[in-house]
Amino acid sequence: MNISDDPLISDPELRRIAGNVTPMTIWRWRKAGILPPALVINGRNYSRKSAIDKALAEAIQKVEEAA
Repeated sequence: MNISDDPLISDPELRRIAGNVTPMTIWRWRKAGILPPALVINGRNYSRKSAIDKALAEAIQKVEEAA
């Protein structure tokens, strides 16, 4: 995979993708290991879209299996 094929997304975009959650929720999910650590660039948090897609899919699968 080429690096240009896996864009960085900002925390505000991540919050929208995750269902309009709060910044505190993103922080808690990172602390709990649900989301990968942020890539900090110029004091702002970013994540690779593929890593977020994978983390959210795994989290959803765990919730569905528990139900």
